[in-house]
Amino acid sequence: MQQSIKRHTRILNTVLQANIDPTCLAVWCSLQSLPNNWNLQVNEIRAQFGLGRDKVYKVLKKLIAYNLLERVHQRNENGTFGEVVYIVQDGNEFKHSLSDFE
Repeated sequence: MQQSIKRHTRILNTVLQANIDPTCLAVWCSLQSLPNNWNLQVNEIRAQFGLGRDKVYKVLKKLIAYNLLERVHQRNENGTFGEVVYIVQDGNEFKHSLSDFE
């Protein structure tokens, strides 16, 4: 399979200039730069940023709360839950406030 290479990444100023967790911002920017068909792997994020497993899941949870990431639990053909897929959002629906984390 041939992957398209992104030569640049568009990051909205509203996200960059917001007072959000810097680790969340770094992870989201990194995810934005990856090909559209890339599958999020927690171990790859851990290795890239030197984070523990729990910290990565906390960052992912915050990114979901910011509307910068969507978590989709897919279903198998038999109706049971399948794998979890994360979809990186472009930032247009960004929420500044995270009352659950403050």
